[in-house]
Amino acid sequence: MDSQGRKVIVCDNGTG
Repeated sequence: MDSQGRKVIVCDNGTG
């Protein structure tokens, strides 16, 4: 999750 507690999708390469 991000700092606001929302779900965040993280790409394998870390840029997404």
